[in-house]
Amino acid sequence: MTVSTQGRQEVFISYSHRDKKWLDRLMVHLKPLERAGLVAIWADTRIGPGRRWRVEIKQAIESANVAILLVSADFLASDFIMNNELPPLLQAADNRGVTISPLLLSPCLFEETETLAQFQAVNKLTHPLIQMAEGEQEALFHNLSKQILEVILAPFFEFRDRMQKKLNEIEGQLKPVLHQIDQDSHLLETDKGVLIGLWKALALDRKRTAILDALEAERQNSTDQRVQAFLDAQLRKLQRDEDVDTREFEAHMDTGLDRLRRELSGEAV
Repeated sequence: MTVSTQGRQEVFISYSHRDKKWLDRLMVHLKPLERAGLVAIWADTRIGPGRRWRVEIKQAIESANVAILLVSADFLASDFIMNNELPPLLQAADNRGVTISPLLLSPCLFEETETLAQFQAVNKLTHPLIQMAEGEQEALFHNLSKQILEVILAPFFEFRDRMQKKLNEIEGQLKPVLHQIDQDSHLLETDKGVLIGLWKALALDRKRTAILDALEAERQNSTDQRVQAFLDAQLRKLQRDEDVDTREFEAHMDTGLDRLRRELSGEAV
């Protein structure tokens, strides 16, 4: 997985038509993410007259990265949902890692439905949406929107972790060489210093090259200005500094990620 946002996160919403008012409210909370181009939200309300609705639902499920299930007694009673939407979503979760987020609207047999109970629900069955005060309902929709945002940001953190692992690998390769030089009794201390300096310079160049190549590749794949700004900041950091400390680089990445999260989360409020 890369941090490219050329392909937006596709969010599929499965619900019973009897629960449409909850769909409408959820769509309001997700709208800022959609407007920002971070997600493409699909529910069957997007199917126009005369369209092949079964085909469109199938295609939407196949392209989904995230599935939000508005679970209620009506949802569980729907033969179409249980026979046509849920099985391919479960298969997509197993095969493609699609995130399944059940939102419990009302008391129902969610926990007794084995295929669904395996997924962590947004809220507890003892505290379904219809039993909440309006403020609590809004907070729950907001938290779900933030969870979707975390799914969007996850590739950034995966990229950071890959870079950190690569830096650690280079550091690990350097340590035994430096130890061998230091323990070599045939070398003068001045020669040891020169060799150690050369090996450290080589390791630094390898670290810099590995990070710059990865950042540049991700930047070229990205079409989102905020993603590009984040990657540009990392590139400038490396181009400006003469040394690359793994802990410092990780801290710099984390600072940028936190800033990006706050920016996007602020749009989602």
